Amino acid sequence: MKSQDEKLKSEQCRRILEAIESGPKTTDELVKLCKLTAGSIEKHTDLLVAADLATRSRSGKISAKR
Repeated sequence: MKSQDEKLKSEQCRRILEAIESGPKTTDELVKLCKLTAGSIEKHTDLLVAADLATRSRSGKISAKR
């Protein structure tokens, strides 16, 4: 089983972080930009939020933590 640190270093997390650096994105936008499933986006954004690298707004947009 992968550790939290290993999961955060995954290609999927890197792609999501790169995509949200330019501004907040919805899950649907991230699906198209990152070429991942909605489930994978949710799983990895949950990790990024828990690690304090991203935030999720009430409207559901994911933003990079600055």
